[in-house]
Amino acid sequence: MKTKVAAALLAGAALILSPAVCLAESGGAGNYTQEDLVWEDQFDGDALDTANWNYEPHEPGWVNNESQRYVGEEENRSAAPEEKNVIVKDGFLILQARKYVDESGKVSYTSGRINTQHKQDFLYGRFEARLKVPYGNAFLPAFWMMPTEESLYGQWPKCGEIDIMEVLGNQTDTSYATIHYGEPHRESQGSKKLDADNFSDDFHVFACEWDPGEFRF
Repeated sequence: MKTKVAAALLAGAALILSPAVCLAESGGAGNYTQEDLVWEDQFDGDALDTANWNYEPHEPGWVNNESQRYVGEEENRSAAPEEKNVIVKDGFLILQARKYVDESGKVSYTSGRINTQHKQDFLYGRFEARLKVPYGNAFLPAFWMMPTEESLYGQWPKCGEIDIMEVLGNQTDTSYATIHYGEPHRESQGSKKLDADNFSDDFHVFACEWDPGEFRF
């Protein structure tokens, strides 16, 4: 018998969340209501609420051959306001990518990556966030879920991954939703393409409804 695995929310690269990340359980089949709400973050303060969220620092190239370094909590807290990568202001959570050029001309990048692991973990329900993504080559903002205990089934992709939103910075009219699983790696993917505008022009609500045996994006 397989053990049920709770999932933690993650957000990374560069994007803006507002007003909340919301989770609801028990509605089922698209019938979720406000009464089903079990957790949300409205980003009302002036700093990331570390009772709910973790900073996830990583060196460049740690995953997907990414160029940026993801900063940790202390580095972000001590940075000058104009150099912070994780910003909470006026009801918005901003994950800001930054470019640096040193005296020798070497270019480097920093960004923010956060998750709710061991703080807000859920099995099944509706997971949503209101997001605005950046426009530009090499951006890949994402809102996704990973198992709370990734080692339970084994290293990725065995552990699974639920991507609620991924938007390429040079193709901001299309959002991808994907589930990753298995060994060797398999995936099932769908997409949503806007007819008239772009996901970088305004905020949109991205959601996944996860029930036993079914995902709805």
